[in-house]
Amino acid sequence: MLDAAFMQFYQACEVLCGENFKLPEVKKYIAVKYPHESRSLQLIAHHVWQIRHNYFGHGNVSNHITNLSGIQETFNAAKQVLVARWLCKRLLDLDTNSNPLAREMRLYHKSGSVEFTGSVQSLTNEFYTGYSYKDAPVSDANGRTIETVDLSQQI
Repeated sequence: MLDAAFMQFYQACEVLCGENFKLPEVKKYIAVKYPHESRSLQLIAHHVWQIRHNYFGHGNVSNHITNLSGIQETFNAAKQVLVARWLCKRLLDLDTNSNPLAREMRLYHKSGSVEFTGSVQSLTNEFYTGYSYKDAPVSDANGRTIETVDLSQQI
């Protein structure tokens, strides 16, 4: 069920980014369409695409969510649905020029819960899953790298 939820939000992000599924094209699209939020949206998209390739969909079979051991490791992968959902919702809000729809979405575990609010900093803290974070390039409207961010380090 988590795999299906993540993939639905991920595919909606692809559609909302000009029907692009390749990350460099997605980043370029974001830079052109949403320049004021480009950096953070690109970094969050980078995270979502890396999670998709490592845990969900047709990605790395050895890391697929069904192969994770232990409740904490599974919870860390499961909460990535919140990041994909946030990105989808934010792109939809920007694309429709509507007032942001305020809907809380939390994932509960043990005696607490977690929520993703669009903070790039939380990608390196609460939403870090332990996979090898690749350097995340931030692109300009022409697709040229203007900055590279190490998402494994606290920003």
